[in-house]
Amino acid sequence: MKFVTYTNIDGETPRFGFKRDDEIVDVIRSGIWVNENNKDASFLSIPTTLKLALGNWDINFSKLKELDQAIPDSDLSLLKVNG
Repeated sequence: MKFVTYTNIDGETPRFGFKRDDEIVDVIRSGIWVNENNKDASFLSIPTTLKLALGNWDINFSKLKELDQAIPDSDLSLLKVNG
């Protein structure tokens, strides 16, 4: 699992994600998606930055691996949060 910090737009606050094949999975947005679609809020507690996630790495890495498993293998661009 490879982790990334990225921005979509100049000046945007950096986002935290991980690579899945050729796509980046946004940790916050995917946690929200799992909560909305699977009624599982456990991923909402993952820190919003890689730096914060490193602070309690064993627990956060385990949650990140579980989050990766909780999101479908389909085209990630088709997944919507809040409509």
